[in-house]
Amino acid sequence: MSNARADSPGDDSDPFLAEIRRLRGGREAKEGEDWVERAVDLKVDQLLDLSECLRSLDPSQELIDIRNECDGILEEMVTGRLVGEAAVGRTDAFLCKTASVIMERLLGEIEEPE
Repeated sequence: MSNARADSPGDDSDPFLAEIRRLRGGREAKEGEDWVERAVDLKVDQLLDLSECLRSLDPSQELIDIRNECDGILEEMVTGRLVGEAAVGRTDAFLCKTASVIMERLLGEIEEPE
């Protein structure tokens, strides 16, 4: 996830993502920065990318719920209510759950045309 994403075209159409990216400022790791802080920063990048991707899919209630949960976690992390290792752990668990749901949906779409 690079800082080039800060000017993502998806941000123009979604004020929530644009505001999160603006608040983050696209910062890079600083010398001596704690690994947990850097991991949290990377998780925010992953969640931003996922949220942007979810907005581009055909909406179903399941995907809307996932996107809302993703946005909620992002908001908690950016506002400082979810920090450190708890933020990394919660994000990892959410990303695994989401990947599973998306894979099930994709596999279902692949198997249906028979």
